[in-house]
Amino acid sequence: MSSFFYRQNITFINEVIKINDFKFFIGRIKQALSVQDLTNTDLANMTGLSKKTIDAFMCKTGRKSERTAELIAKALKIER
Repeated sequence: MSSFFYRQNITFINEVIKINDFKFFIGRIKQALSVQDLTNTDLANMTGLSKKTIDAFMCKTGRKSERTAELIAKALKIER
């Protein structure tokens, strides 16, 4: 296998792992919101992010950023 294809495979695997990590994290966010009786609007107010940003982060196809994840984790007091 050439080094180009090897690097491409590693990049793909890393992206799959990252996506699965976010899916697991979003599940924990939903659980924390439920337990704390909070909405996405409440979470937006707690983080200083817009509700639109929270909604996009929480949906399956939305853009995920580490900064947003860290702000949410801190606000809900959950592990990232």
